[in-house]
Amino acid sequence: MSRARGTVLLLTLVFALLLGLLSAAVASTAGLQFRMAGNGQQREDTLQRVDAVAAELAADPANFDLAVAVGGRRCVGGDTDPACDAHGLGAPAATAGLARGALRYSVLRLAPDLVWGARGARYYALFELAVSMDSGTGRAVEVAVGVAVPEAGGAPVPVYWRDPAVDPL
Repeated sequence: MSRARGTVLLLTLVFALLLGLLSAAVASTAGLQFRMAGNGQQREDTLQRVDAVAAELAADPANFDLAVAVGGRRCVGGDTDPACDAHGLGAPAATAGLARGALRYSVLRLAPDLVWGARGARYYALFELAVSMDSGTGRAVEVAVGVAVPEAGGAPVPVYWRDPAVDPL
């Protein structure tokens, strides 16, 4: 009888140990999934903010200098990036409340004269607006917007949007 009690006690302890290990594994997996969901949400929030900055910059004709040569890059004032040929891009309202250096943006002149339209052809200069921001997860969120600017004057026209991490050209 005492031998049977010892066996039952041993089996109960083994099952309790297995249940404890299973519970620890489930808790660890749930914690990992929680962190992944938080990182995904933070990245989406950052992407929305980057999109708002890009849309605001793309709508302002002053950000696209037609006198800049093809390949010329304009950056925000104070940017120390050696790829910048000129500075002078202003800070859009969507950057309010951001820490200095958290957001980077520049405008690159891609092509001199594009002709659109069979009748009454208009000439456009093509620029690419690049906006990036650290999402706080160790990876930057980047957006590139192609903008056609009428050389005869008028509002800039966004022609494409891409995520450089997915579509590097």
